[in-house]
Amino acid sequence: MLLLHRLFHADGVPHQRQVGQDSRSRRSFRLPLCSILTNLAAFAALGLATASPGVESALGEGETLSEFVEASVRANVERRRIRAEFIARGLRSRDEARRTGQYVDVDVTVAGLQRKLDAARVRLSKSRK
Repeated sequence: MLLLHRLFHADGVPHQRQVGQDSRSRRSFRLPLCSILTNLAAFAALGLATASPGVESALGEGETLSEFVEASVRANVERRRIRAEFIARGLRSRDEARRTGQYVDVDVTVAGLQRKLDAARVRLSKSRK
């Protein structure tokens, strides 16, 4: 089964692409962020704010729908980058532990985290006084 994606060129002219539903073809269909933002700005120019109830109330004072969409996309891209880096660090750590045979007991790890949490709570309570 093929999905039909409707996109807009920078000049506002629509074009369509077919993308296969399997993961391989979805991965190969990646647009650069600037292209995505251009397409989203074109959607915003079509008046999506009036088509979606509540969208305008979510905008900050003086913020346009295009600015809102762009900021949302950039924030989501950043979250995904941070998540990918976190997962990569975890996988490297796992591989290193397997390679060396050195593991940390879960009780030791949890105790260390608990100490950090307790210290942060003490600092927070002192700063509130």
